[in-house]
Amino acid sequence: MSPRRDIPQQHRSLKALFRVLIARCGGLDAAATCVRVGRSQLHNYCDMNSDQFAPIDVVAELEAVAGEPLVTADLARRAGCILLPVVGEGDGLLAQDMAAIAIEIGDTFEAYGRAMGNDGRVDAGEAEQLERELADVMRVTSRALNNLRKARA
Repeated sequence: MSPRRDIPQQHRSLKALFRVLIARCGGLDAAATCVRVGRSQLHNYCDMNSDQFAPIDVVAELEAVAGEPLVTADLARRAGCILLPVVGEGDGLLAQDMAAIAIEIGDTFEAYGRAMGNDGRVDAGEAEQLERELADVMRVTSRALNNLRKARA
């Protein structure tokens, strides 16, 4: 397969994320011990001049090793979704979960108030902060829902 030098930016960012994933797994050599492809093939998946991309099973295996779904979360974001863990934490006390939700919602409104207070609109940087705050709300809400379901079972 010949190298392709016109990889679109959205695909280049996938390669950059895959490179971060490889680093979080300990580098090319360490990552190669976890998947069905070798070091040189993993390098091709990171190479901005190569038109080769990591197969989904390789991505899934490396994300499991890294403990973070870096590529999968980005793909979800591109599809207009947010990837949330469904694993409950702690003993699932409803009061603690509800307090965490309230804190995160408060943080979200605080970030929105700061953004609007500056110039009456939300710019790109402020939108990124709001997205992070809303993702936090969804994370703690998902945890609370999961804990509540466990307690009911």
